[in-house]
Amino acid sequence: MQIEDMTHEQRQAEIKHIQTEHRDILSTPLISEGNIDPDAISAMSDRKKKAWGEASETKLGLLATMHALSATDADIAERKLSRARDKVRDAEDSAENHIRWFAGLGRMAHKKNGDLKIGYVRSIEHDKERIAKAKAELAEMENVTL
Repeated sequence: MQIEDMTHEQRQAEIKHIQTEHRDILSTPLISEGNIDPDAISAMSDRKKKAWGEASETKLGLLATMHALSATDADIAERKLSRARDKVRDAEDSAENHIRWFAGLGRMAHKKNGDLKIGYVRSIEHDKERIAKAKAELAEMENVTL
């Protein structure tokens, strides 16, 4: 399940689950936290050093997951809205590039009277529909979050 689809209570329950299930890994000392000296790592055997490295990478991943889960509903809504805005912007850019590409095809894409051939017109209409759909989704999301 995506974090965006979880309720606040579900996210908090998942954080507690991670804390209890991975208690040993979360107790791994990290240099960035100041809990272990680099000299102590140098003094470790290769096997212990490898195990510590794997545990610290896992701990950092778990901490990142817990941080993402601790986001407020407003933060999550803002991220969704930001992604929707990016989707609209990408659709607009793609359509504009597509239209410019057709214009650059010259006589191949145009009739003798200068109009675009019907296949190219349909493609442009499809791009415009895609933009309109993305804008409608964005407007709906903005209305829901307000």
